[in-house]
Parts: sequence; C-alpha cells; structure tokens
Amino acid sequence: MTDTSLLTTINEALAVRSWRESEQAVKSVVANALQSMDPSVRLKDTQYFNHSFVPDFVLSWSEGDSRDLFLRLELDPDVLADDAAALSGIHPIMFGLDSLPIATTESERLAAVTETTLVTDSLAVSTLGASRTNSFGGVLPPALLKGGRGVLTGDEAAEMASVTSLAFDAAEQHRPDPISAATPIVESHLSPMQSTALLNFMRVVWEATGGASESFPIGTSLAGLDYDAFRFLLQDGPPDDVLFWRKVGGQLSFSTLVELGIRSAPNLHVFLATNLDRVKAKYLMVKPEQSRLGDPDVTWEIRGSALVLRGTDFHAMFAQKGSDIPEEPDTVSLRGVEAFSRRAGSRNVESVTLSNGSVVASVDSIEHANVVDDENLRLLSNNPNNLVVGVGLAINAKRLDLRLDHLTGHGASGRTEFTLKELLDEALPVLWGLDERDRSALASMNEVFATVTEEPNLFSTDLGRRSEEE
Repeated sequence: MTDTSLLTTINEALAVRSWRESEQAVKSVVANALQSMDPSVRLKDTQYFNHSFVPDFVLSWSEGDSRDLFLRLELDPDVLADDAAALSGIHPIMFGLDSLPIATTESERLAAVTETTLVTDSLAVSTLGASRTNSFGGVLPPALLKGGRGVLTGDEAAEMASVTSLAFDAAEQHRPDPISAATPIVESHLSPMQSTALLNFMRVVWEATGGASESFPIGTSLAGLDYDAFRFLLQDGPPDDVLFWRKVGGQLSFSTLVELGIRSAPNLHVFLATNLDRVKAKYLMVKPEQSRLGDPDVTWEIRGSALVLRGTDFHAMFAQKGSDIPEEPDTVSLRGVEAFSRRAGSRNVESVTLSNGSVVASVDSIEHANVVDDENLRLLSNNPNNLVVGVGLAINAKRLDLRLDHLTGHGASGRTEFTLKELLDEALPVLWGLDERDRSALASMNEVFATVTEEPNLFSTDLGRRSEEE
C-alpha cells in the first residue's frame, strides 16, 4: 500500500508563509524520510533548494559510496527529462516533492535518460520507509538510494517492496518461484551492481539456511555480502540460527565490522560468539565502570574503531591500533604477586614486571617456561609494595604483553593479531577480576562457538578485500 504521510507533511511545510522557513522545513522532513529508508546514510545539506545543477543533499555511506539528490517542484515529464539528461553524468536522484504524474511513467523520452538516474517522489520514499517493517524490508531501501534508476512512483515502490520481501522469505524457505518473479523488477530499478548484490544476498540466505546451491533459480555467483546486507543481518537476521552466522561470518573482518557505521545491534553478540576465531585485534584495554548488576548479561557494542565488551563493572575495548582506543583516564587498582598468580592460573606467563613506585624489577623466562612459580618472583612478592605492572603471556606461540597501569587502565598489545577467543580466554581474566556473571557469560559464548567450529564459511574473500578489489 502506498504511504501518503510524507506528501502530507511536505505540503504542510510548503505552506509555511516565510519562504526561507518553508525551505528549511521541507528539507528537514525530506532528511528524516531518507534516514527512515536507510539509517546508515549520511546527509550533507548544501543549503541550496530546487537548484538546476547544485544538489539539495549529498548522500554518503561509510564504505565510500555517495550520490547527489535534487529536490524538484516541477514534475512535468519533459522538464524532468531535460534535467535528467543534463545531470546524467553524476547518476543523481531526482526527488519530486509532489506525487509524480502518470505521464512520467509513460514518457519514452524520460525513460531514455534515466538509465543511471532515479526519478522518484515523496509517495515512493515514504512507502519504502514504511516497508522496513516487512520481513527483510530493510534490504531494498538502501539499495535504491545507492543505485536506484528509472522512474519509481509510489505504487511501483509498494510493488517492488512487496515482491522483494516475498522473495527473501522464499529464499529462507527454499521456494524458487517468488525469487524468479522478483528478479526482473529488481533489475529494472537497480543498477547492475546493486541488483547483483541484492540477488546474491537472496542466494546467501538460501544456502546459509540449508538450500541446495544448484536449486537456486537464478544465475548468481556466491560472491559474498555487501555492507548493507551485513547491517541488515546484524539488525534483523535470525538470532537463534548459530550455523547461519558461522556460514556468513567469515567474510566480516574486524576492520570491516567497525566500518559498518553501527553502534549496537541485536545480533552482534551471536555473530561474535560464532566467529570468535575470525575476528582479530592487536590491542585490548580494560577500564572500570559503574556496576551494572541490574542490567542484562555482558553486551557488545562498537565505539568508533573499537569493539567494546561491557561487563558487570568494566568495559573492555578491542582495536587494531592503539590510537583507536580513546584516552579515558581512570584510576584502577593494581595487584600483588599472589593475587596476580590466582588470576593467571595455568596460563603460560613468560615474564612478570613489578614496581614499588621507585624501582622496577622483572622476572623473565629464558626457554618460554612459566615464571609464576619462579623462586625469584616468590622472593620479590615478599615485599607487599611490589605490585605487578607488566606481564608477558605466551598464547599459541605468540607473545602478548599486558600492561597494568593504575592511571590509564589495564591494557594488552601484541606484534601480531590475536583472535577474540584468545584475548577473552587468556588476557581478559588476567587484566580484570571477572565476577561469576561475567565468567558465566563468556563461558556461554565459548559453548556456542564450540558447536559451530567445524561449519565451513560460504565465502573465500573477506568483505574489506572485496571492496578494495571492486
């Protein structure tokens, strides 16, 4: 069904007596509508309005895509065709503030100049925004903003949203006919790149839920998912299908995960639990925070370029670069050797550095032996003022250096990457005293991971490398 709410609101904004205030009101309404279509889109207001060749908005995304959008009051097909021809080199969106007249869909001249230009209106945009509540409804709108083309009215948008949603449902259920029916509609209104990505996403859903690859009804290569598909899955994908997340997760590296432009998502936890060995970082910093005893179990979120685990009374930040972890001065307590040894347990500790505030002493292993029970360390521990300030951990033949700093927080860094599993199992319990709830939550993640480790990845190339190749 066509949604008329945006058209009504735009007309109200156009009726404002002050032209400048009216412009601002219209652009505010349009901006909200565009972000309803795609919450990840960034909008730059050029401060122009209804200009011939200067866009009203520049749309951009974290992965580098961008597109100009022009608002249009005049919707005569010949005028739109002239504008589309003049702007065809930049592949813009022409957004009609009123509903497009029937003549626009019948104009052969307009159709001939919109091969890479999208001509649409407020009815289509509000309909697409409302369609996000449908099953898989969040997939189509971003694709149209990035690569929509041709003339798209409100009725056509409603039909396209419906058949696309039905096709994705069919992919989950391994029914070919709705996918075949949706394909020509998708291809007619999306650029080759966007239509290929969307149809490939259907195939991924088909195969990741157990469908036979040879039964998928259209010819696509299993090329992996794009940023929009992963954003959608993290928000609306199947939360209980751990095998699904293992199959699709191998393509999403640490760097591409933080580039998606999301802060948190319902499925971030299950994605990480099923891919603990694939997401890798070089740096870890643990900071105290106010106790969250009344909150849910440990949660994951993304802050800037860091991945953050929030526990009962701490948050742990994982990053590829030390500079990606924000400086947040905090006072944290240091531990003596005895307390440190309890935390270290049976882990292979190659070195321990202690300080009493004025003198620093280190106990290092020569042959990679565990120094926790070393006689020299025991002697140093007799002085209660000697506190542990540094630790060298051996993890799967790699060295991870832990720094315990009471002013900035407890951190870890390595010369090579460590998997999240290695950092969570080996480093975090040494850096921070985890309470029972935190230990139980991490154990649950490991239990999930243990059920999927043998499941193969559907893709051979990670998303970051594929984006660079494209």
